[in-house]
Amino acid sequence: MAEEQTKQEDIAAEDLATQDDIKENADNKSEESQVATKKKKPSGIMAFFTPLENFARDNAKDIPIIRNIDEKLGVKTRRILLIVLLLLFVFMLVALLIMAFKPKQDTQEQESTKSMQQANANAGNQSASGMQNGTQENNNNNIDGQGGIILPTIPEVTTKPPIVDNKNLENMIQKADMLYKTGDKQEALMLFNQIATYAKAIANYNLGVINAKSKDYQKSIEYYDKAIAAGEDVALSAINAAVSAFRLGDINKYQYYINIANTYANQISNLPPYAYSYALNQYYQGQYFEALSPLNHDATTHFDKDSKRLAAKLYTLFNDNVQAYNNLKAVAEKQDELALGQLLARQGSLNAARGHVYNYLLQYPDDWHAKMTMQLISLKLGDFIEAARIIDEFGAAKKEHNITNPYPIKARVAPSVFNVQLAQEEFWNRTFEHSNLLTSKILFYYAPYRVFNVDEALSIISDGVLDSKINLGNLEESHAILVRGATISNINTNIAQSLRKINENDLRGALAMIKHDVEENPNHAVLHYNAGLIYAQVGDFANAYKHFLRAYHLDMTDVQAGVFAMVTGQLIYKDISTLNVNVGQSIVDSKMPKEQLAFFSKLKEWVNDPSSMGVYIPQADEKRAIALAFQSISAMHMRDIKNITAGFERLKYYQSNDIVSNILLDLAKNYGTNVKNSSLNMQYLFREDNMNLDNVFYGPNLARELYIYVGFITGNLEREKQLLNYKLSTQTKNPNGLLQALGLLNIYQQNFEESYAIYDRLINGLKEDDSYTRYLGAVAAIGAGHKNAASLLLQLSKMESSVNYESRFALGVLYQEAENYNAAAQHYNSIANRSSKSEFLDFTIDDSKVNTPQ
Repeated sequence: MAEEQTKQEDIAAEDLATQDDIKENADNKSEESQVATKKKKPSGIMAFFTPLENFARDNAKDIPIIRNIDEKLGVKTRRILLIVLLLLFVFMLVALLIMAFKPKQDTQEQESTKSMQQANANAGNQSASGMQNGTQENNNNNIDGQGGIILPTIPEVTTKPPIVDNKNLENMIQKADMLYKTGDKQEALMLFNQIATYAKAIANYNLGVINAKSKDYQKSIEYYDKAIAAGEDVALSAINAAVSAFRLGDINKYQYYINIANTYANQISNLPPYAYSYALNQYYQGQYFEALSPLNHDATTHFDKDSKRLAAKLYTLFNDNVQAYNNLKAVAEKQDELALGQLLARQGSLNAARGHVYNYLLQYPDDWHAKMTMQLISLKLGDFIEAARIIDEFGAAKKEHNITNPYPIKARVAPSVFNVQLAQEEFWNRTFEHSNLLTSKILFYYAPYRVFNVDEALSIISDGVLDSKINLGNLEESHAILVRGATISNINTNIAQSLRKINENDLRGALAMIKHDVEENPNHAVLHYNAGLIYAQVGDFANAYKHFLRAYHLDMTDVQAGVFAMVTGQLIYKDISTLNVNVGQSIVDSKMPKEQLAFFSKLKEWVNDPSSMGVYIPQADEKRAIALAFQSISAMHMRDIKNITAGFERLKYYQSNDIVSNILLDLAKNYGTNVKNSSLNMQYLFREDNMNLDNVFYGPNLARELYIYVGFITGNLEREKQLLNYKLSTQTKNPNGLLQALGLLNIYQQNFEESYAIYDRLINGLKEDDSYTRYLGAVAAIGAGHKNAASLLLQLSKMESSVNYESRFALGVLYQEAENYNAAAQHYNSIANRSSKSEFLDFTIDDSKVNTPQ
């Protein structure tokens, strides 16, 4: 029985160990110690440790040190030691669990970040929805070897990150974007690091954008590569990587990413970014029309801001500045004011453009792109004070800091000169020096010359033939006071001889004779009056003013000379306030007939304020050409087509063969509208043989200008050119007028080299060296590319006439083109407060000198 009991107790103890640890034979322990231990029955709580004691003793019996300790220690001591070891084991297990599940901090590189908010939100939605809660697993501590112990498996403890839904992720992205915009890049980086915990792909995408914005394109590509590797929004990341590669000049890598973007475009075909992404793809491949199409047909508004910006760029490439402006204006921020101003300037809306640039300069006052844009706009508007101030400031800054002019210019002949449609629309407004230039030229064309005895003068002028230009309607008797030492008869003969030159269509020959007579008789009012009138007819208003003023001072009763001095003085920007008072007093004191006095009173009133004077209506029996012309002139400012036409109709009636009267009447019938409507009706001017063209060939400038202009708008320049060349080869008179007409005609035809050669012959060969001829020669030289020759001609033109503002403006532009900014500022300041616009000369930005990316 004792033997049976022992076997049963041994089996019960061995069941606690593994099957491999049970041996076939009993070990060498003494039977007596085993029996003594088994017979001891612990009681109470200590009995709980008996199985553990047996388990430990049985599994460690092969280790000599443990066996010796076990034999020496008492039961109680062994149990206390076992408790301590168990507590120590539990403490270590808890410590391991705490360390395993402590939250980790992302130590990703600190970079500034920026992204498109909607694209980021979409990518965030995708990445957030695909995230799973992480888990941590602890390994069990196994004691290997024979009799090793295997502890029970510890259940997994899962820890969940804070809940970040799509809305929260989008808010985090927007906050990071805002931090970047406000310059707090470090805070933006920290927030993107948190985003990276939940959405690695979108964080890398944004970090790529940030580095691209910071122009670290190589670093940006690295982040885009990570975003592409994550497999989310590959098309968007690839197109941005392509842009960075393009900026680096790595065309191979650029094409590589473009191909990736094309390959993965279908991934986002049903998502909001698709249209914008496709447009970007086409844009960077140079397919601009294809890029514009998806932007115009995108029904979503997710990328409205970016789409409109891209559309604005594309419309600019197509030179559709209106659409470009409208798209950019819809999403504009304060930094876009400069671009908006430049787009309006390209449309010709200069005042509105100036407002945008001004708003930009309030925010960025040191931006030379904006300053020089303002300078060019001011120059176009005729605000020469502002243009001079800015260009002078830039010259000083360039000298001190060696900065580059962002918008270098080059002088050119104004494109409007060759624009038939514009010429047809703008005839009545085509002026430079003054708004009254055209009407003043008409007034002087029909103004009468003076003699002392009409009958005597006519017998000398035309030998009784009264149907020529100098007739009773263009000649008046003078009662000027003569100084001693001269007789009326001698002076009258000299005047008649000079007027005979005019009658023979030799205006310049007549001017030479008058100048000689004035030098011989400097105190004769009539000579000065006639000299002033010839100068006015050839366009030299400075000399005309000087002689008209001298004539009036010599004879204060001559209110006509006084009024003409006011007209020419106003054209050259003289202060005529004192002259205005004096002429007014002369009218009050005058004893001339009431009808004549009323005419000069109205003429003086018209000089002071054309719009308030009203329309002058001549008497029914009036035959004086100047009075009939004045009816049309005064009506032009009132846009009174009825009276404009009436005056020119009466002029044509009395001068039926005069080319100027015929042209003005045909143009007047469509005053204020597109004169294209008159083009077909004016073809008769080039077909009928009875039209007298002598004034075109030899007479006042107005006749040539109108004839060439009408040939331009009617398409008859080539026919005119053939006629002028034929006349030049067959005539025996002074050829200067013909050459003037040919020179101007070739400018309209853009034959600049031919025109320049003609003006060179006029100026250097025939000594036709007045200020206006030199100026037109400079226009031809600029068109032909002879800028140095143009500068010389303009300098001489300026010296010949100090009030030739066309020449000063042109010189300023040429100096600015040559980067002589101080000289340019001086010339602009010399025509300050003129608010003028050049008829023939213009400038444009010299693209060949602008440093722009290809």
